[in-house]
Amino acid sequence: RSLESYSGVCQSPFLDNRERSGFFSPDHCEPESPWASSSAATTPSTPTTPTTEGESDSLSYNQRSLQRWEKDEELGELSTISPVLYANMNFPNLKQDYPDWSSRCKQIMKLWRKVPAADKAPYLQKAKDNRAAHRINKVQKQAESQINKQTKGEGLRKPERPSLHLR
Repeated sequence: RSLESYSGVCQSPFLDNRERSGFFSPDHCEPESPWASSSAATTPSTPTTPTTEGESDSLSYNQRSLQRWEKDEELGELSTISPVLYANMNFPNLKQDYPDWSSRCKQIMKLWRKVPAADKAPYLQKAKDNRAAHRINKVQKQAESQINKQTKGEGLRKPERPSLHLR
């Protein structure tokens, strides 16, 4: 017997169907996944992060950082950001010398860059300790406000009825 007589038996029906239906033709390509979009217009160039206290989503990371620095400056020696803490402790006159925040911020950065790494260590540690203390205070305040809410709520509740023992 020749191989031609067995050709119908040995041939896979799956290949036949694919060939007949044009399985590999561009018409049968899967649609593009919404996750693998090729258009750059739909993908934001910078990730958006949630902001607090009414900050705008359009602010860059650096702008948000500088806003935190400005708020942190008001904390004085309890500052939680090392360069700001350093400036607060060693250059208390910066606020008078540079009333404009942007110029004062530049000065803080310049001063901090000049500090040798070994001399930065105590400020880094103190800022870290201040952050920890700030977190602890925040948790304590939240706990106190929860307790106050609960005690106020208890004063408004109806007194429980005494249970009657019927026989």
